[in-house]
Amino acid sequence: FHSFHSFQSFHSSRRPLLLASTASPARPTRRPKNMSSVLINACLKNTTHHDKDTRYMATHDLISELEKMDVLDASLQVQIRKAIIAQLDDNIKDVQTIAVRCLSTLVRKFDSTQVADIVSKLGSMISDEKQDANRDVYGIGLRTAIEALKPQDGQRLAGSLTKHLLCGLRKKITGEGSMHSVCLDILKELLARLGSALAEDYGAITPTLLSLLESKHAPIQKRASFALGELARHLPEDSFRKLVKDVTERINIRKSMLSRNVALIQTISLICQSAGVRVGRYLQTIVPALDGTFDASGAKVKEDSRDQISSEEEENARVELWSNCLQAYDSIIRECPVQ
Repeated sequence: FHSFHSFQSFHSSRRPLLLASTASPARPTRRPKNMSSVLINACLKNTTHHDKDTRYMATHDLISELEKMDVLDASLQVQIRKAIIAQLDDNIKDVQTIAVRCLSTLVRKFDSTQVADIVSKLGSMISDEKQDANRDVYGIGLRTAIEALKPQDGQRLAGSLTKHLLCGLRKKITGEGSMHSVCLDILKELLARLGSALAEDYGAITPTLLSLLESKHAPIQKRASFALGELARHLPEDSFRKLVKDVTERINIRKSMLSRNVALIQTISLICQSAGVRVGRYLQTIVPALDGTFDASGAKVKEDSRDQISSEEEENARVELWSNCLQAYDSIIRECPVQ
């Protein structure tokens, strides 16, 4: 009896522990919506605080609060959008950086109307000639927004954003061409991610980029060639044929102009890399242009003789030209070995 009583007492004392160990853990309580709104409003107020650390932490905390919320009031979205866009012009780099980071959260969390306003505002700021001071920040912010776009928003907004970029690219190049450089970088990113959604704009994009290949600014030439390389993979056959024809004709005309031909040869090289087997149908046009460029640039002249008549700048341009030619040949051989 004593043994049975001890056994029963032992299990009676253990039972609550066993029940406690098998019970499901308590669910975390979600903060009430009105409480989150109060905290967000407090953060918004501090985004314009005179102390830079307070402004930074306000945006940092705002990101944290937004990540916890599934639905935001439309009026609150407007206030947040205006506050973060304004912070891109902050005179403290760390505050600008956290504002750029916040853009990704806004694009993911906000409704389509507010996302469209963010993208449109950044596009207009980049293409505004007067916005030179923080144009690089706007560019980084817009790239961040593009990366975070939901597929349906990307397809819907790509065309309107392209119009802003083309507006900037058609303006006269001034200074170091920072506006054109940022617009070209964004356009390349847009073509890489949403190129198929820009079919209606191919006819406007192509001539704009081709005209920039004639720029006297080498960085702009190169950026235009990279954008054309991305564009080439999306073009329909007839437009692709016209692009190859246009670029090779320009190469043949400028065979002896080293600095101008570097960007053109680079463009053909990038087209060969991006278009793959499609290039095989145009080798009778492309290969003679490459061969002619090699000959005209002195590839068959002995190095000692060439050094006597070439400046260092010319020699660097010549080497870059040959490098681009060889990259084009490499792509052609890999993608079109039979042809």
